[in-house]
Amino acid sequence: MNALISLTEPLSEDHVTYPLPEVIFIVYVSILSGYTTWQGMERFAKYNHRWFRMFFPYQFGFPSHYTIATVCKLLDPEAFTQLFVDWVSDTLSVINARKMGPHPEKNDNVIAIDGKALRGSRPAKGKKLIHMVSAYSSELKLILGFTPR
Repeated sequence: MNALISLTEPLSEDHVTYPLPEVIFIVYVSILSGYTTWQGMERFAKYNHRWFRMFFPYQFGFPSHYTIATVCKLLDPEAFTQLFVDWVSDTLSVINARKMGPHPEKNDNVIAIDGKALRGSRPAKGKKLIHMVSAYSSELKLILGFTPR
């Protein structure tokens, strides 16, 4: 989660009500939980508000589906992808350092990567279709996924 703080705010400070890490955290956890629509993400966050507040304060409440969609559309996809790759690398380093996983003595981890276009994601003019990308670590039994713009 600390890595989320390194993302650059896509809007000027005058227009920011919800901190970027809070919005991205909602998106990430929602997608991992099977909520892939903006409305679903909004409902999921509001329903699980106590759990979300264990990680971020959500001082101004939870953003609407419109705000979540707007923030995601304004993110730099290359920066977000790099953030995700760095986070996965750091997470795997921690897991390996703690000798976690079914076979910590082995070093033959295979990462399977899969991607698909999200159904019903209509791109704005000049924008690309929204895609879901997931990575599965066979050795660690770890599944990761994200939706770049």
